[in-house]
Amino acid sequence: MKQSVRAWGKPRTIFDLPALNAKIQDLEQLAAQPDFWERQETAQTTLQELNDLKSNLEQYQQWQAKLEDTKAIAELLELEADETLVTEAQTNLTHLVQELDRWELQQLLSGPYDAKGAVLTINAGAGGTDAQDWAEMLLRMYTRWGEQQGYKVSVSDISEGDEAGIKSVTLEFEGRYAYGYLKGEKGTHRLVRISPFNANGKRQTSFAGVEVMPILGEEAIKVDIPEKDLEITTSRAVAKAAKMLIK
Repeated sequence: MKQSVRAWGKPRTIFDLPALNAKIQDLEQLAAQPDFWERQETAQTTLQELNDLKSNLEQYQQWQAKLEDTKAIAELLELEADETLVTEAQTNLTHLVQELDRWELQQLLSGPYDAKGAVLTINAGAGGTDAQDWAEMLLRMYTRWGEQQGYKVSVSDISEGDEAGIKSVTLEFEGRYAYGYLKGEKGTHRLVRISPFNANGKRQTSFAGVEVMPILGEEAIKVDIPEKDLEITTSRAVAKAAKMLIK
């Protein structure tokens, strides 16, 4: 119980509820203005910030409700011992600490796209059938991880292996901070084992490449090219046609 109370103190020192509610009200009033959508890029950024703030407030309220329920159970236990209530209180506190730890980790994911969903691609590398089997093992691992984290995981493209496993697959993880969690998986993954596909039982090293990209949705991506980097050429035929049109 003491451990969970200390953990509960973390968000209370970080969440400034009056300031959070005031910020939400300000953004809601801004979004209600008639000319709000005249600048679409700014409007989308504002709505994203508003949704993030509301999500933080909702998360805090859920934690608070769970803690209040646990306190009520503790008061009942002071009157009468009940193993069922003890188990329920322990489960609530365990989940609360896990959620607080996860939230604390998410505060470290401060990259520009860390809060986005993710697209993860696995490609079997050197190693033949063993590599394709290794790629399928990674597919199962990432799929199960995503489902355990509460993400919606879907396969958008897959190429089956010749004998076993897969040659490549593309997974989509829908949910907040999926990219932040998965971006560190980018790179080459190696597996060394006794090959189940080798009749001689030899040790085999297999490779698979993993790429991770954020899901940006309909957000505008601005590309600024300095004028000094532009090279404009005009062919004689185009210049002649332009003169004819002017005439």
